[in-house]
Amino acid sequence: MYHKLEQGIKKALEEAGLPQADFSLDHPKELSHGDYMTNVALVAGKQQGSNPIEVAGSIVEQLNNQNIEGVETIEVAGPGFINFTLKRDIFVQSLSDAQDKSWGYTHVHEGKKIVVEHSSPNLFKPFHIGHLMNNTIGESLFRLAKSSGAHAIPISFPSDISLGVAKAIYILLEKYGADFIPTDVSVLGDAYVEGVRQLV
Repeated sequence: MYHKLEQGIKKALEEAGLPQADFSLDHPKELSHGDYMTNVALVAGKQQGSNPIEVAGSIVEQLNNQNIEGVETIEVAGPGFINFTLKRDIFVQSLSDAQDKSWGYTHVHEGKKIVVEHSSPNLFKPFHIGHLMNNTIGESLFRLAKSSGAHAIPISFPSDISLGVAKAIYILLEKYGADFIPTDVSVLGDAYVEGVRQLV
């Protein structure tokens, strides 16, 4: 749809007798402003020394004459922006296209190796929302890299036997004895903290 609108704008400039302009075509931040917006009238108006709103009106007239497939409405907004609202059928079709297994995949990083490292649960600390966020972001980056054609490798290091872990085990042995079987990770976390504090 982006390319249809881009080509339609360029054709509208020509038919309105305006010079080609280096314009932007983006999604508005506010949903009420439509599905796409362009600053073409602001740029063209500045080049011509004309009122951007009047220039926008001329461009919209030419765009409406084109009857661009999939476009519901085209409106002038603010100081001369042009907003496009698409027909709902476009989004229904997009969802149908998304069922294709190849949808969303590219080859932009084909031939590259991308390693994504993110956290893993620590055996001696409770798993909290920070770990979940880190893992969610890491997994998302890995899948995006993979879908871009790269040879993506996720790495999630498990807990290692560090000095802090050794101190935690020492505290557990001192407090509960060798036969203690923890059933709550918070006990391990408390032992970890106490060990680090006491055994400097």
